[in-house]
Amino acid sequence: MSLLRTAITAATLARRVASHPAVLAAAPVIFNPKVQAAARDATLTGAYKAGQLARKILDTTKKSNSR
Repeated sequence: MSLLRTAITAATLARRVASHPAVLAAAPVIFNPKVQAAARDATLTGAYKAGQLARKILDTTKKSNSR
């Protein structure tokens, strides 16, 4: 699937999920500043750990290719 097609699919899915009645009912909980801060921290931690893993994989790959 092309990058553009993937982006359009993701945007369409996000729009449909955002308009779902269950999401709208949970909106007061979701938009709570404390919940948003926790989600932001979890996202940043996950991104940091993913970066660490990617660097570890790249370093291992470089070492094995240099032999």
